[in-house]
Amino acid sequence: MPTDAQRNGDFTGSGVTLVNPTNTLTGEPLRDSAGNLCVVANRISPGCITPVARNLLQYVPNSASGTVVSLAPSPISENLGVVRADWNQSEKHHLFGHYYQSENSRSTPFAGGGNIPGYMGENFEVAIKQGTLNDTYSFTPTLINQAVFSVLNSRSSELICWLTADCVTLLICAAFVKLSVSAKSQNTFRLSICIRTRNT
Repeated sequence: MPTDAQRNGDFTGSGVTLVNPTNTLTGEPLRDSAGNLCVVANRISPGCITPVARNLLQYVPNSASGTVVSLAPSPISENLGVVRADWNQSEKHHLFGHYYQSENSRSTPFAGGGNIPGYMGENFEVAIKQGTLNDTYSFTPTLINQAVFSVLNSRSSELICWLTADCVTLLICAAFVKLSVSAKSQNTFRLSICIRTRNT
């Protein structure tokens, strides 16, 4: 963690030598509005520290030891249900159906592997629904027909939020809905009919 002196641009006791950056277009060293070099004797001129950088520093904790341990709740919710029904209409005709539903969600204030709670959070939700109906009919001891009707619906969403400089009045949120096999926002319909023969 940066010290109070480093937050104000003083890196004289850091053991690291700062190099004044140069303008990539002109090749000239960067200067503040008064014409002073941005870095002199391992100190950054206050005029070269942007307001954006100063506002971001409020999210970086102060630590006398230079290290920080962050703890914050990251709840996970999982709900799963399966229902199945069988009906033997006769010795030749058998039906069964099942319905599966799964809903999972998690939220964490440490999105992207960060360690500063509240700076960037993430909410992730996954929902899967699947239903199947199976119809098997034996016409003869050697001729069997099986029909399978199946529907799959899967959805996932990810919401990542960044706190702005005032961290009170405004949240900038980006929602990503991914349409892919891995991100799962898809519907699948399958109908299969097969006729099998067997020798007894």
